Amino acid sequence: MPTSSLKLKMASFLDSYVNPYFSQRWNFFAPTPPTFDIVLLARGRYLDPDTAEIEKTDWLDISDTLIGALRKNRLTPLFHAEISLSNALVHFVNYFKNDPQTFLEKGGKKYLPAEIPADVDPVDMMVMRRTAMADLEVTYPKIKFQSVQLGIMIYTLPRFTERHKGLTENPSAIALVAWQPAEWVPPYCCYSGLNPSERLRPHWREP
Repeated sequence: MPTSSLKLKMASFLDSYVNPYFSQRWNFFAPTPPTFDIVLLARGRYLDPDTAEIEKTDWLDISDTLIGALRKNRLTPLFHAEISLSNALVHFVNYFKNDPQTFLEKGGKKYLPAEIPADVDPVDMMVMRRTAMADLEVTYPKIKFQSVQLGIMIYTLPRFTERHKGLTENPSAIALVAWQPAEWVPPYCCYSGLNPSERLRPHWREP
């Protein structure tokens, strides 16, 4: 739809309806293909009944699980979950780039804090959190989670002339979100019985 006074006036209303479930992006194509990829990581925190200690799971690559399911079956209902998560990640990254509470500024340069507040961009945060919880419920069916932490990993993509190099093993940036209460979410119906040892682990490890 071409830019018009009506479109500008209704932009906020339309955005609240369309995003993140129905939005579309065309920047895969020339002349401005994307220069980065965004991945959602998540881990859960729970009370170990045997030790009465608070424990944490390993980090899971939430995005890869959905993409993998979609590659196996293009008609899977998980398509809706994957596209919603993908859109939410893009919107979230664009949002926190312009939110002053998500950066520390020193010497004229901006730095990511140790953790981004969980109340940044609440709509997209909810989509990411609930998608992560659905995955954690499948991967760890016997665990009752108390809280969940999200990590947004940004991979730098090589330009076309350097496509033989592939993705970098050391992502250029990762933004950790503060721990949030874990709300129970019905696990995905389209895949089950995932063994945590068989999951694709993210390249990043917490220092």
